[in-house]
Amino acid sequence: MVKLLHFNTMRQSYSIGLVTAFVMSVFSMFPHVAYAVTPNDPFVEQWSFRDVGAYAAWDIAQGNRDVVVALIDNGFDTFHPDLQENVWVNEDEIADNGIDDDGNGYIDDRYGWNFVPTDIDKNGALELSEVKGSNDPRPPVADLDQMEKARGKVHHGTLVAGIIGAVANNNQGIAGINWHVRLMNIRLLSSDGAGSIDALADAIMYAVDNGADVINFSIVGEYITPEASAAIDYAYSHNVVMVAAAGNNGLSLESAPLYPVCSDATGPRKILGVSAITEDHYLASFSNVGSNCIDITAPGAYITSTVRYAPQYGMTDKVSGGWHGTSFAAPFVSATAALVKSMQPHWSATKIMTAILESTHVTPTVITPEYAQMYGHGLLQIDKTVAYVLDHMEKTVLPIRSVSVIDTASGARVSKSLVSEPRQQIQAELQGIDDIAAYPLGDIRYATVTYSHTTRSATVSLLSGAYTVLSSFTLASQGTLRIELADLVGDAAPEIILAPAYASDELFRVYAVSGGLIDATKAKAVHTGIFLARKNTLAKDRVAVGYMTAESRVVTIEIYDGGGRTPAEGVTVDAGLQSLGDFAAVDINGSGGDEYILAAGPDEQAALVYVAGDGSILRKFIAYDTARNAGIHLAAGDYSGNGVGNVVTVMRSGTFNKVRVWDARSKKIDQWDISAIGGPLLISPNY
Repeated sequence: MVKLLHFNTMRQSYSIGLVTAFVMSVFSMFPHVAYAVTPNDPFVEQWSFRDVGAYAAWDIAQGNRDVVVALIDNGFDTFHPDLQENVWVNEDEIADNGIDDDGNGYIDDRYGWNFVPTDIDKNGALELSEVKGSNDPRPPVADLDQMEKARGKVHHGTLVAGIIGAVANNNQGIAGINWHVRLMNIRLLSSDGAGSIDALADAIMYAVDNGADVINFSIVGEYITPEASAAIDYAYSHNVVMVAAAGNNGLSLESAPLYPVCSDATGPRKILGVSAITEDHYLASFSNVGSNCIDITAPGAYITSTVRYAPQYGMTDKVSGGWHGTSFAAPFVSATAALVKSMQPHWSATKIMTAILESTHVTPTVITPEYAQMYGHGLLQIDKTVAYVLDHMEKTVLPIRSVSVIDTASGARVSKSLVSEPRQQIQAELQGIDDIAAYPLGDIRYATVTYSHTTRSATVSLLSGAYTVLSSFTLASQGTLRIELADLVGDAAPEIILAPAYASDELFRVYAVSGGLIDATKAKAVHTGIFLARKNTLAKDRVAVGYMTAESRVVTIEIYDGGGRTPAEGVTVDAGLQSLGDFAAVDINGSGGDEYILAAGPDEQAALVYVAGDGSILRKFIAYDTARNAGIHLAAGDYSGNGVGNVVTVMRSGTFNKVRVWDARSKKIDQWDISAIGGPLLISPNY
């Protein structure tokens, strides 16, 4: 007997014109509602989005394209104009070259995979390779008759995709819960909503192995294979959040379990099972129930979303309304999991599920057994989930409000944030400086150091947040110095750390802001110049030093506490660099501890190296593809606003006029032009 998976959705049809009238009437019923962030998509206003707090959540989070949601369904419209921008693409696979470029076992899977056996050569027989499916996961429409088009089952996966991640602010269709996300297209069921469970395990494994963070199952079946159960365990062990529809039979899942929603009924929670409610917040008559399988409820009636668009086959609608089913409740929860992942990319699946379940709306003051049967932990509340995440964020990385690039020859400063355009102004206080340090608290926000060859002395200036000089002092020096600000004493005020940028056996000196010497530390050997970094946390500071010696190209990294005389820890790194150009410390991957960022020195490839706390190399890549590297200057902190560190880079000479921002995967997340200023250039975070 063939074991089947299926979905059975319902629709009460009305034209798009009526959808518009319906939406506008709903909006007019709530004239007091004003959302700070509202996209311009014409069908953005829906009762379902309103009642789960999506609009309020958008004030805080709109998603992130680093998050991948896999839809195991009957396929969605990959090239739908309201979805295409948010579709997952297998960048390691070259399209249509007949080669499995990435070695994942699937040839030409550029846009996902179709696990439905497909007669690709149309010879009337399935070859062994065709049983595996094909590389086109879109639901086919060429052979649909008018009755099949009217029933609309071909739209199922596309409807689900739109709820999770339809593109926002493009003046068409709807906005998904996630404005920014990547939707992985995995077709397991045929266009009419039926298919074999035998391929479910392969579909889950494909999703996990290709980087899915969330899997949405808007499908049900009466059986589950041992292989599929093992695949669910595999996904859970890889911290993939799984969400499953309850099904639309109006039955109790405790007496008649369905899968995958009940796969964890007798053990630890691995899948969030979702029932459906109507607009009046009653259980939908079709929704299955059962507290062993149902964890949460979400809207599942009169849903409007994207549909399969194929005008050449008479399918001219891009959006359709009136859809009913737990299939459309589940993606609200999957989308919420993706939002949480965008805010806390290193949270476990369990932690993400907890955030969702502890933020629900519950009508009774206590969840009774009868309530749990129908609604689990209650009604999904996306805004409360986002607030929960904010309250539980581990804020160990200093957020960067903006970044300033300084032309030390002229004092010109160009500042920019993730959401603002570059802005230039002249700061006389910055003209001629050799180095700058930033500090996040108090009146003193910056410190600069300027060496005078004439007097063989260095001037340290302490600046306000507006770059006005608060105080300064001068000290004797044999050459150019580097500077850092850190609270090494633990008195909630910064100390000034100065280190030689020239060859010396002196490591660094610590000064009070008044100019008095607190401590001096010698190096273990003569070095070629010291680079300084504050351990980038909100706790008591320590200072990290990075250097090479004349005898070795190995980078030594040592961490010093307030005592300064004995390193608290240290590592050596053979990063393959000829010289060290700059150095920073930041938790760039959410590990909970700082990683070290090394920049290549001048006259070699403009490389960045990410180093773990134990000295192992995490990543090395070229930050600027330029014939001449004049050295890279770094800033580090949370630029993207997700609680994890970033690295901001600029070429010191100004010959390559691009500022770039990098994440843990060496992905360039922002870039802007600074050709209006020259050089030498320094970069500074503005906390």
